Amino acid sequence: MRLLGANPTPMSLGDTFSGMETHMIDGAENNMRSFHSSRHFEAAHYWSQSDHSYAPDVLLMSRARFERLGADDRQLLLHTARASVTVMREHWDASEDAARRAVLAYGVKANEVDMPAFRAAAQPLLKQYLQQPDIAALVDRIRAA
Repeated sequence: MRLLGANPTPMSLGDTFSGMETHMIDGAENNMRSFHSSRHFEAAHYWSQSDHSYAPDVLLMSRARFERLGADDRQLLLHTARASVTVMREHWDASEDAARRAVLAYGVKANEVDMPAFRAAAQPLLKQYLQQPDIAALVDRIRAA
């Protein structure tokens, strides 16, 4: 956040609303659904869609538990898990769109983000992370997808 000109302040989610309301902090980092459900839009009247962070939802299961399932149940679980990806993405997109409409209807102003400037400011951090072979390999896999 410092690379972007901000002075980050660790704060619990519970204190964030009052921090913005009292102007102790200027803003917070949220996805649109959280911005809406936390009601932060009532204290923060601007939204900047920077797309700087993606947090994947992951379906996990213990390998030991999985291997105790019968072969048919394992296949059913794998098939259902794969099929759930599209369904979950559709639900996420719909709920994010509903949240966006609600906060914009409330009067939140959406700002355009200068993405080339944003990426240029973050470049030193990316360069630092890419020096780690495991992270560089992961970034390569993500970019290839």
